[in-house]
Amino acid sequence: MSINKIDTNEDGEEVELFPTLVYGTLLTGEGNWNWALSPAEGIPTKIKGTIRSLGGFPGYHLEGDEEIYAELFWVDAQTLASLDRLEGQPRMYRREVIETLNEEQGWVYVYQSPMNMEDTVINHNWLDEVNTRRGPR
Repeated sequence: MSINKIDTNEDGEEVELFPTLVYGTLLTGEGNWNWALSPAEGIPTKIKGTIRSLGGFPGYHLEGDEEIYAELFWVDAQTLASLDRLEGQPRMYRREVIETLNEEQGWVYVYQSPMNMEDTVINHNWLDEVNTRRGPR
């Protein structure tokens, strides 16, 4: 069973869309969102795993019981390929299908290297982390 869906674009053509879960700099309003996903807004959700700060961006591992804030976007193949390049797929991050706490499935980028477990992300939410660093928008 495919997790993708078919929709119609503004030209009336059918296009395949891929459910993509983001948890860091691709969240609505963040820097990479402006470049890759704007003007679409993500659908808030939660995923299980471990999120840690890697400095200017987070890493995510499947293992762990943290409930991590994420957003679901439906993207076309061209956008998914751009996200793969941004995330360094498959070397730095590996794209995998996971299930959200709402039982929705989507692609997520999993960090490939070990993470310092002490570099926690505030409330398991990257937006809270960056707002604490720079102040609210």
